[in-house]
Amino acid sequence: MNKTMTYNELLSQIKGVYIERLESIVPNDAYLANPDIPKSVYLDSVYTDIMALGYNFNNAKKAVDDIYETQSLLHGHSTQLLKSIKQRVEETANLYPKEIRAFSEFHKMTQSGEDFDKAIDVIRHLLEIN
Repeated sequence: MNKTMTYNELLSQIKGVYIERLESIVPNDAYLANPDIPKSVYLDSVYTDIMALGYNFNNAKKAVDDIYETQSLLHGHSTQLLKSIKQRVEETANLYPKEIRAFSEFHKMTQSGEDFDKAIDVIRHLLEIN
């Protein structure tokens, strides 16, 4: 295992890989639908959904619960927040299945003790990023 990189550093690198990928595939219409939200915030939101779905091996209910647990700390508990997260996660699951599968593979690799550099290379390959 790569001893020079911490798990948090690995997560930061993986996020960078995903943001690069999302910048190339998210249609401009997605940004126009939410003109008050900066592009970077929108991409972070999509990445959060992909990450939650990937960690939970595409179990949308668990992904929604994980996201809600964190976001409700910031926004308070509400059925509107929960409904919004559910809709967003469902949309992400439909639009980005390849990216979710790649994140699940990344999660499996890190849990099995795979070398971090290898995990990054595999994800870049699965996402077709050179």
